[in-house]
Amino acid sequence: MRRLLLISILHLVSIIAWSQSPVESLAAKLSSSTVSFSYSYVIKMQFNLKGSGKVSVCGSAFRMEGDGLVICCDGTTRWTADEEAKELIIESVEDSQSAFAVNPALMIGALDSAFTLTSQGGGSYTLVPKTKSGIKLLKLNFKGDRLSSASMTLPDGSSADFTLSDMTFSAPSSPSSFQYGPVDSSWVVTDLR
Repeated sequence: MRRLLLISILHLVSIIAWSQSPVESLAAKLSSSTVSFSYSYVIKMQFNLKGSGKVSVCGSAFRMEGDGLVICCDGTTRWTADEEAKELIIESVEDSQSAFAVNPALMIGALDSAFTLTSQGGGSYTLVPKTKSGIKLLKLNFKGDRLSSASMTLPDGSSADFTLSDMTFSAPSSPSSFQYGPVDSSWVVTDLR
């Protein structure tokens, strides 16, 4: 009887896991991993702005490299470095939900806590923020169970389209591993904390 009960429970758990949407499955992976991926983007406003880079995210900590900048955040402090110009800006982290539009990497770690899934179909999922976040709408597109692209619409009507590739998950990293520095005396450092 015990064995039958155990088999039934395992079967039920596998059905529940199987029925998870790719968004829920991704959120579950993100809560217990460091995710790394490459990205390219197009921001559509009065003119188009394009760029690309790489990012690693673990919870509210991240490291984003691209377009000549390195942005690191350990969850409490953010470092923005222009390594070619040897300039570094250090600042306290704002409420992460209001900073999504500035640092889209933060959205990855907060999919389940900051957004509500409103519609889905054909591998496309539409999410809206639960609170004021600087974002009006977020659309995630999956190929199978892999996140392949995302579109973000801002309240002013401008939008950003992201293409993601090479997504990998690894063991969670310590927030201190996302700190930037140290820098030497040849750097111009602006500390806004």
